[in-house]
Amino acid sequence: MLFRSKRTIQKDLLRPRIVNHLRELSRLYKSINRYDDAISHLERALEIAPDYPDIKSELATALRDSGKYDKARSVLNEVLEIRPGNVSALLQMGLVCYLQKDIPEARRFWEKALYKDPTNRLISLYLNSTRQ
Repeated sequence: MLFRSKRTIQKDLLRPRIVNHLRELSRLYKSINRYDDAISHLERALEIAPDYPDIKSELATALRDSGKYDKARSVLNEVLEIRPGNVSALLQMGLVCYLQKDIPEARRFWEKALYKDPTNRLISLYLNSTRQ
């Protein structure tokens, strides 16, 4: 039988709670357009739990909203390496590409997302907005 120390057990129980509190603080900062503070809290959450792809996706969204498109793309690439079929990450990557005026690349990501989730109206809307 493996022995786990009390400290290890506490760490395993507290880590998700801390991460969720940092995420909530980030959302509050983002709601008042304090993107740098929001980004900082999400980066701190990732220091505690680097294996949480949903936190990385949320970080990418905050980076995108703050205009840091290259960094947002980098973070989304990390998410898509771990979960290539992640519809949310594909959708977000398409948005970042679109904002960078790379319409063909945006369409490529949105088409992948639509293939994974064919009933997603938001993806269809984005794709239709790029048709000439």
